[in-house]
Amino acid sequence: MAIIMVGSIIGFVGLSGLSDASGNATPPEGVVPDNVPSQTTSVTMQAHSVQVTVEQIFPTAILVGETTAFNVSEINASLLKIDGVVSADTSFNSNTGNSIISNLRLSDSSNGKAVLVAAQGIESLSNVQLFPRALIVLPEKTEFSNQDLGVTQDYRFPDHKAEAIVLLETMAGDLLNVSIEANFQNETIIGKPFIVEQNNLTASPAYYSVDDTFTISSVDNQFYLIADANLSQKATLEEIQASFESAFDESNLSIRDGSNVLIINFKNPETIFEGDLNTFFSSFDGIDSFDIQLDSGYASVNFTVDDYSAFVALLESELNATSFEVDNFNEPISSFNGTVTADKEALISLASSLSEKNNIGISPMQKITVNQNEMFIPDANETFAINKGYFEAFVEPGHVADEQIALNLFVIANSRTGLEVVQATESVPGLGNSDGLEVTTN
Repeated sequence: MAIIMVGSIIGFVGLSGLSDASGNATPPEGVVPDNVPSQTTSVTMQAHSVQVTVEQIFPTAILVGETTAFNVSEINASLLKIDGVVSADTSFNSNTGNSIISNLRLSDSSNGKAVLVAAQGIESLSNVQLFPRALIVLPEKTEFSNQDLGVTQDYRFPDHKAEAIVLLETMAGDLLNVSIEANFQNETIIGKPFIVEQNNLTASPAYYSVDDTFTISSVDNQFYLIADANLSQKATLEEIQASFESAFDESNLSIRDGSNVLIINFKNPETIFEGDLNTFFSSFDGIDSFDIQLDSGYASVNFTVDDYSAFVALLESELNATSFEVDNFNEPISSFNGTVTADKEALISLASSLSEKNNIGISPMQKITVNQNEMFIPDANETFAINKGYFEAFVEPGHVADEQIALNLFVIANSRTGLEVVQATESVPGLGNSDGLEVTTN
C-alpha cells in the first residue's frame, strides 16, 4: 500500500504542487516561479537509487487517501480534531475526484503514527496513508538523466541537503535509497525537486553467511531427525516415524514428498523409436505428462497416482515387455524430519538400529543454545544485536556446555531490529549445512 500511495503523491505533485516543511507553497512540477526569468524550456530529469542519510524528521507530513466528503473544509475540520494536528491544508485530485492530499503540520514529529490511526478512523476517509517530510543529506553530486532525450546532468545540492518524503517508519540516521525528479533550466533546478524514499537500507533485512566459533552455553535433550529415501520407500519411513513416536512421547515428526517426477534410464536407448515411446506414455494410466530425451538415454514422467509403488512396478514391467528395457529409475525423494525430546543414549541407539534395519540413514542432531547479546557480521562490517540474548542450533550429538564449536550461520539482520533469523549448522567436514533449523531470535 505504501508504494501505491507514494505513486499517488507523485500524481498530486504534478497537479497542485506541495508546501515545504515550513508550510510555504511551492509551484507544481514543471512550473517556474514568477521571480525566476524564463530563459529556456525546462527539462524534467530523474535520478534513481540515490543513497542518502536522514538528518531530521520534520513535524510536517503528507496525508493521502480517498473521501466521500464534498468539500475540503469538512475534511480539514475532521483532521484538525485529531490530537497532535496543528494545521491541515487539503486538496482534491481533479483527475479522480474522490482522492485527496493534505499537508499536515504536527505538534511533534513523533506523533505521526497516532495521527495516522486517528485519521483512519474518520468516517469520510478511506485508504489513508501518512508520509512524513525529512531533511536528507545527499552525495556530493547527483546524476540526473532524461532517457527520452538521452541526456544526463550532474547537480550539487546546496549544502548537500534537501527535503524528501519518507515512510512513516523512517527515523533520523537511517540510510535510504531515494528517487528524485526535478525540472532543469540549463544547469539549474527550477522549483522544488520531488524526492521520495524508495527503500530503507537501515530497516531492510539483509542476508549474510557467517562462519565462526562459539561457546556452547547449554545442551538440550531435544533432537532434530533427518532421513531421506526414495518415494517407493515411503512406507518404510512411515514405520520409522511410528517407531520414534511409540518410543518417545514428545515428538513432532512428519514426512514430505519431494516431487512427482520419475526419471527412467534405459539400457539401450539407441534402439528405441521415440514415436513408439510417445504412444506408450500417452496411454499409460497415471502419467500426466512426459519428456523424452533419448539422446541422453532417459525420459521423465510426471505422474498422479494413489499407489506409487504399484505404479512404478507396473510401469517397469510393461516398459520391459514392450522392449523399452529399463536400466534404473531416479525416483522422487521422501523426506522424514522433525524433533524428538528424549534421552540421548536411547534416541541414538534407536536411530542406529532403525538405520541398519531399513538401510536408511537417520541423522540425529542435538539442540544447543549459545548465549550472546550481539554478533559481528564481517560481510556487513557491522555488529548486530541479538535481541533475545541467545540463538539455538542443532549439531552432532556429544557436545557439552562451555565447549567451543564451529558453526555455519545463515543470518537475516538489519541495523534497526538486529538479527531476525539465525539458521545454524555445525561446520563439520563432509557434513552438509543445508538442513539447519531456522530459529527466530527476536
